[in-house]
Amino acid sequence: MTNTEPTEALGRRTTYGEASDPPLLSVVVPTHDVRPWIGETVQSLLDQELEELEIIVVDDHSTDGTLEFLTDIARDDSRVRIIEATEVGGAAARNTAMRLARGRYLAFCDADDLVPPTAYRALVESLESTGSDIAFGDYLKFSPTTTWRPTSGWPAYSEPRRSVAVAEHPSLIRGRAVWNKVFRREFWEGIDVEFPETPRSNDIVPMLTSYLAADRIDVIDDVVYLYRERPGASSMTARAASAGSLLAYLEQESACATLIALASDAGLSSTYAGVFYEADGWKHLRDHLTEADRDTSHDDAIAQVLTTIMDGLPSFRFNRLSRIRRAVFELARSGELDAASALVRVTEPHPLHRPDHVGLWNLVLDRLRMRGDQATAQEAVRMLTPLITEQIRLGSPDDDDELVVLIRSAEHASQTDPWRPLRRVPELDGSTQLDDGALLDRLRASRAAAHRITTVTVARGAVTISGLAHADTVELAFRDNATDRRFAVAVTHGSDGDGHGAAWTTATTRSTNLPTGVRLHLVAHGEDDVSTLVSFPRDVAFATPYDRLARFDVGRSGEGGMWIERRPHWTVRGAKRTYHALRAAMTKGR
Repeated sequence: MTNTEPTEALGRRTTYGEASDPPLLSVVVPTHDVRPWIGETVQSLLDQELEELEIIVVDDHSTDGTLEFLTDIARDDSRVRIIEATEVGGAAARNTAMRLARGRYLAFCDADDLVPPTAYRALVESLESTGSDIAFGDYLKFSPTTTWRPTSGWPAYSEPRRSVAVAEHPSLIRGRAVWNKVFRREFWEGIDVEFPETPRSNDIVPMLTSYLAADRIDVIDDVVYLYRERPGASSMTARAASAGSLLAYLEQESACATLIALASDAGLSSTYAGVFYEADGWKHLRDHLTEADRDTSHDDAIAQVLTTIMDGLPSFRFNRLSRIRRAVFELARSGELDAASALVRVTEPHPLHRPDHVGLWNLVLDRLRMRGDQATAQEAVRMLTPLITEQIRLGSPDDDDELVVLIRSAEHASQTDPWRPLRRVPELDGSTQLDDGALLDRLRASRAAAHRITTVTVARGAVTISGLAHADTVELAFRDNATDRRFAVAVTHGSDGDGHGAAWTTATTRSTNLPTGVRLHLVAHGEDDVSTLVSFPRDVAFATPYDRLARFDVGRSGEGGMWIERRPHWTVRGAKRTYHALRAAMTKGR
């Protein structure tokens, strides 16, 4: 074992390691404050069935004991070489190690991940057999609670491949991480690439460069890498949502878009656009737009780079996106990131009732109106109705004026929508004929009545509903939202039900009272012919055991109410099933 001094430009010193004979494979491992994980990582490398390897660890100014731990390992195993970096950053650490690599082949491993024992042997054997420039392997990602295979939908990974070009299998560019591959070092040095020092995604440009430059690529079906998802402030993943990180990522992505354009291959261009719009680009943009206290200082620069990227991508991939996602990208590229942020926050999965959503929706509809994007505004209103009903029931009186503004914007946006989504909110029947004060009174009266279901029991031919309401008398009906037809339900009133002024009500309807095959919604009918949604809270369990002969289907609507639909008689359903089965059999027998 020897102890040598590299040049100052490469690193501070090699503390231990450096075997005398050149190895078959050099594995580059940059480290920075990874003491809890580095032991597992290095051990997985030392356990490789390919013994002719060197592990070059470049430590980037760790302060948590990482360097000391690695130094102890290097004392006992000459395959481990430790370099203390003079520059700061993971890219500089990788570049330093690459210059010191002596193996015929080159691999990279992050300091908190794991490499299965057979991985490097399988990758190197493939390259030795075919003479290809790069060998790709499959990989898994794992967290404390789950494990998944990101490549499951990538055609290039569906079977082993030998000596192929990236243009023959464009889905190879969907994976632009450096760590599930082995490179022929002569090839790597010949294309003269280095990792750029950037806060995010410093491997996507070097990887795409290498894919496009490679004459031949192998793909093996072995799982060669286990990537650890570790949330927390110390993880790069946790910092990805910042404005600076998004801008850094987009600048790298812009360089990738240029490389793809120069390749002049339709398949690569289409696949790359899909990666950007549907995966990597969307994820980075969405994460930033949903960040709490979003930093707006880079908005103009983000919009400029985003425009450069999008202008070079095929439009048909953009047009495949949902209207909402297209609107987010368009708002962002035009510099309206606040509006894009609002649109993402109100349409991405979230707890339904959030105090800021009324204001966000008002911003969204206003910007869509200003842009003349009527189709997206209509789709937005279709998504908006659950919030309106929730806000009517649970909203603060302090937000009611803003709620009225939102309703007026939704009315304007949806006036030509054949779906008529606001019809699903019974409190808004005829609202366009009311002034703002009268509408506000109606909304507050609905909130004060607080009609809500407590139990639902479905028998074979009848449905019984019990509930509470702050009202002297309650009239219930099932309403067809499309036609406004109503079917009255007999109600029995009880005494004080919850100790807070709400009275019990019980209603029963039989199947013969309702039309067949029409979805009806339960509403309370009040003064001045005004209807109110009856809330069906999610904590109310259905008392509905499965019965194939039951005459009703019952469920919760997206607006938080109850719907009911009378089923055809079981003999009719059975006859239809028999007819379709016979027809399918006859068709198959031809």
